[in-house]
Amino acid sequence: MRPCAQTPVGQGLPQAERTLHNWSIILTKRTVVAEEVGRGRRRVGTNTRPGEAVEHPAPPISRGRLVWVLTAISLAPFSISLLTSAVLPLLTTLPRTTGLSVGTVNLVVSVTILAGTVATPVLGRLADVVGKRPVYLVSLSLVVVGCVLSAATDNFVVLLLGRLLQGPGLAIVPVSMAVVADLVPPRQLRFAISYITVALAIGAVGGLVVGGAIAQLSDDPSLLFWVLTAVSASALAAAWWQVPRSPGIAGGRVDLIGAGLLMVGLGGLLLTLSQGSSWGWSSPAILGCAAAGLAGIAGWVVSAYRLPDPLVDMPAFLSRQMTSLNVSGVCVGATNYALLLAVLAIAAADPATAGYGLGLGLLAGSALLIPGMLAQGATATLVGVIARRSGPFAPTVVGHLVILSGLVLIICWHDSAWALVVGSTVGISGYGLVLPSYPAIIVSIVEPSRWGVANGMNFIVRAVGQTVGATGTGVVVTVATAASVTAIAPLWSYQAALAVCGLGLAVSIPLLLIRPAARAS
Repeated sequence: MRPCAQTPVGQGLPQAERTLHNWSIILTKRTVVAEEVGRGRRRVGTNTRPGEAVEHPAPPISRGRLVWVLTAISLAPFSISLLTSAVLPLLTTLPRTTGLSVGTVNLVVSVTILAGTVATPVLGRLADVVGKRPVYLVSLSLVVVGCVLSAATDNFVVLLLGRLLQGPGLAIVPVSMAVVADLVPPRQLRFAISYITVALAIGAVGGLVVGGAIAQLSDDPSLLFWVLTAVSASALAAAWWQVPRSPGIAGGRVDLIGAGLLMVGLGGLLLTLSQGSSWGWSSPAILGCAAAGLAGIAGWVVSAYRLPDPLVDMPAFLSRQMTSLNVSGVCVGATNYALLLAVLAIAAADPATAGYGLGLGLLAGSALLIPGMLAQGATATLVGVIARRSGPFAPTVVGHLVILSGLVLIICWHDSAWALVVGSTVGISGYGLVLPSYPAIIVSIVEPSRWGVANGMNFIVRAVGQTVGATGTGVVVTVATAASVTAIAPLWSYQAALAVCGLGLAVSIPLLLIRPAARAS
């Protein structure tokens, strides 16, 4: 059997549609098609070597059918976004109801991000090997089980276990994009990707409202997790009904060794940071966690150089081209959670006892963040305009400056609801400029065959940054609270956390301005 003609993906499309088509590959690791010579069957995968890809657009479907399909598939990303933001208001009540430190309570957020960081590249690879449907359903099933476990317990350790099981759900977002890219023809991808993006934004805003309302009504977090169970179970049912079966389309292996080493490394360092002030920084337990964490990270790096199919392409990860993006991703991720936690804490603090704050309920405090979430979606539409005029690095640099301005506003001006709204809106809107511009930068500095790998690495460093931001803020607040005569977290602890994140952003800006050489066209 003669091999089919080998043409670049997207060739023959109008320029605008070809650009959109390429962006869909970057953002979703869209599968491409190759024909296995002599076997007569077509193979679809994200790891096709350069030169193997041929165009294989999905057949056109009606707008009504498209909306129906996208609604069913978008329910999973919506539920993941909802459960990610809905737990944030709980971080202000759990220290009081459990008697645990802020650093320990912040593990409710950190363990989910940690699990998602490791699970996303592993499940993405499994989706190529066994097909997207089983990975999609297993990930959502783990989320449902994790929500039930978190809802049915009053033990904090079991709650953390439930949150850990919810972590693989973070892989749903890229897998959902890949499923949509398989189902939707290139000329309808803009609408499809926008539809899922809107679902993510609605979930983020809705999570703050739902989480704030439930936390204000009850100190028991189980009610929130029962609500999240219902939503995630609905998403699982919709996925079972709508996500099509697809064969395993890629060979190779899944780097479980690298995933395990990365989990041990990040987990050990996370426990060291979060529990150091409680267990004692020189205690055997903390020293053991730190040693295990460093050993795990070192083993992960070594294995990435030696294994044929590593979790992360380490030479590319440590290359000069990716260094500035890696530093930026960590700093942006850390700032994200530090900003959210600081605004919620300042809004909820009682000025009569804490000496600062607005004394707002958790629902009202969470509502202060909604304008920022909406502004983030609005500024994301400006990325293309800025990039066309000034290059792909420009939106990222501008976004860093905008986020930094928001941090300064919150640090210096926080004595009213309007002040927090303005500061948080300015800061959060910067993420709308930074996050969508990362793929464009990667396109300009990385070879096409490494686009998917580079975007996966960027996701990992941003997730690590979020973990560092949530955990680091908890550490600063815990240490400051222990030193306070009132046993209440002082205002300067949140200001210090924001200042450290701002310093990291400021340091990363020159690295972005010292641009690596662009790849050859």
